Amino acid sequence: MSNQDIQDEELITQIKALPKDFLEELKNEVRLNRQKENRKRRFLRRIVPLVAACILSVVSVSLFVDFPTYSKEYLASNKIQNDILLPDNSKIYLDANTTINVKYYKNKRVINLSNGKAIFEVTSNESQPFIVNTKRINVKVLGTKFEVVNLEDKLQVNVLEGKVQVSKAQNDKELAIVTKGQSLQLDKNANLISQNSVNIEKMLQWKDGKYSFQQTSLNEVLNEFSKHLDINIVFEKEKAKQYPISGNFEVKHFDNFLKVLPMIHPVKVENKDNIIVIK
Repeated sequence: MSNQDIQDEELITQIKALPKDFLEELKNEVRLNRQKENRKRRFLRRIVPLVAACILSVVSVSLFVDFPTYSKEYLASNKIQNDILLPDNSKIYLDANTTINVKYYKNKRVINLSNGKAIFEVTSNESQPFIVNTKRINVKVLGTKFEVVNLEDKLQVNVLEGKVQVSKAQNDKELAIVTKGQSLQLDKNANLISQNSVNIEKMLQWKDGKYSFQQTSLNEVLNEFSKHLDINIVFEKEKAKQYPISGNFEVKHFDNFLKVLPMIHPVKVENKDNIIVIK
């Protein structure tokens, strides 16, 4: 008998000499370890294909979903914001109470105009059209200067330079091609009202604090001025709000406007600490 056989015999004898309770615990531990190892193997066989599928799905999405290269939201609360410069040097002028969301993609530039009024000076790029979306209409351009008015009671597109395509947001049906010097007016359901040639440059001067009013109520006129100035307007008589105002005015000459106002209508004006009281 070899030395190895003798050693094996001795080991067996020693194991048999161990207490039965201890041997039983050892068997149970070995059995539990085997069961855990088997469960782990079964889990891995199930999870590995799922992980692989998830990785493949993420890769597929990244290949086919167009993620924006630039994204930002702009908000003009109670004052006009006229200093928005986009990555391609396009410019945006926001009227007060206007919000837009800008997203640039590889093949398009998308502006979501949720509410308000904005002027766009678009840098030309045929491979990356500039699209302004509202809930009711979409405006698509390549390079131009235009205004979109998206208010609850007013829907309008005014083109100063170039031309734009206006379509319904609901079904992308083309409504009109609006060219330089034209104003397109639509009703609240985005149905065509009129398309006329007008003085667009004069219409867009609000961004520079210049206004042309034609039988506009005094209340609306003062609201337009307040978009540029830190003033509060108080009317002591409701009737005075409806007094009509006509003419060309500039915000920088607002004090002169207040001086002339009592010569036009039967009112008194009191200006104290930027609170304008119309009596």
